[in-house]
Amino acid sequence: MYIPALVLYLSFIGYLALIILIKWSIDWTGSTSIAPSLISMIMDFALKFGDINIPLFTGQIVLSRLLFALFIGSIPVILFALPIYKM
Repeated sequence: MYIPALVLYLSFIGYLALIILIKWSIDWTGSTSIAPSLISMIMDFALKFGDINIPLFTGQIVLSRLLFALFIGSIPVILFALPIYKM
């Protein structure tokens, strides 16, 4: 029962921590592009099913869609696995 909850938390909170660390590690002062907003990135993750408008790194859209699928897929397991197991 702990593994689906761990997947749920890591796919959302772990992804947020990852993009924070990646954004902090990039020097935006010498860059010609604008720094993407982390709040809008997490809002897009939750509301647009993992699509990101301005990605921070290559492959971020694929990673966010995979993590969103894990995030959504773990919810029914958490809600229904324990009652089915106890029956």
